[in-house]
Amino acid sequence: MTWDRTLGAQIRRLRLLQDLTLKQVEQKAKVSATHISELERGATSPTVGALAAIAGALGARPSDFFTPVRPRAPAVQRAGRCRAWRDERSGVLIRSLGGGNTATILDIRFPHPRDEDPAWDAPPGETFVHVVDGKLRITDSATRVFEVASGDSLHVYLSDSSFAESANGAARGIWTVRPALNL
Repeated sequence: MTWDRTLGAQIRRLRLLQDLTLKQVEQKAKVSATHISELERGATSPTVGALAAIAGALGARPSDFFTPVRPRAPAVQRAGRCRAWRDERSGVLIRSLGGGNTATILDIRFPHPRDEDPAWDAPPGETFVHVVDGKLRITDSATRVFEVASGDSLHVYLSDSSFAESANGAARGIWTVRPALNL
């Protein structure tokens, strides 16, 4: 696959993750839907300006389009070696389960909410959340709200101003985000 097709596939993947049409990206990026479609199909190459505008419209960085998903060597992360910390602002307990250089996997435990507890600032990027216990409310840029309960999963691209909170009582979820976080 040529780099034009790889780039186009990444643009299309990020667009579809957010349930955006070509016209919606056109409006946000000020780049024609026809040109975006040509880029997605690998039929043309973008200018740096068009690439930056499309990335901005998708809440991504231009470099995200060039980050291939490559499998890495198997790795075991032992329980006693997992980094854990409590987010002081929200009270959320976070434990890193590993992930490597392309993604980060986190075990997130939300305490019983109190009125004064702020929500947890969710990391931006391609996100997969599986709710193990309880119910979570995940808000992306205050425009899209997802409520996911025990056993539910959510796959979405979150922007920089996203947050998560327990919807009613304590909750726990396994959170995977790509690109990898610097922990």
